[in-house]
Amino acid sequence: TTAEPVAELSSESAHTAAAELSTETAEALEDAAELVALLDDEQYAHSAASEEDAALALEQHQLGAAANQDEDYEEAASCFEAAHRLHPRASTLLCVANMRLKQGAGEVASYLYGVILAHPSTTAAEAAMARRKLALARSASSSSMLAACARSASSASLQQQEEAPSSPPQQQQQQQQQQPAPHQPSPPSAG
Repeated sequence: TTAEPVAELSSESAHTAAAELSTETAEALEDAAELVALLDDEQYAHSAASEEDAALALEQHQLGAAANQDEDYEEAASCFEAAHRLHPRASTLLCVANMRLKQGAGEVASYLYGVILAHPSTTAAEAAMARRKLALARSASSSSMLAACARSASSASLQQQEEAPSSPPQQQQQQQQQQPAPHQPSPPSAG
């Protein structure tokens, strides 16, 4: 009968974790979808970016690479996204996906890698990298869901402990005195 509250707690934590993840992930996926749409935008599909946009995109890409070297993945992703908005290419989207993976956003990275693999402008080298990283992204997705479940379960457990009425110290002492002493194993006989 103590299994019921545990089952309820586990189920409740999973739903809470899923809700937390889905809100953050939904927003991140919407942002990613905007970047993906640029790959097929007619404005970019049939014409090269202006020289100015291409130069700005290259500058943003270099800033993103530097931020990645400094392990500032949020800044790196932001720079790569800016480069992609200026001059959309599968290679730049691959950089964005890699930064999202490094940030632990496996769901977003998986989506981007899938798009990159399916896009006709993707080179063989880009596809090979996307394929390799897709497995890592899926693993990160599973891990982030498990971590969120654990956080929710821990939070719910703490809340239950706080809400539970505490026994007066006298009652606790009586309960301890009523419990039988633990069984002590007897030493082996010499024989």
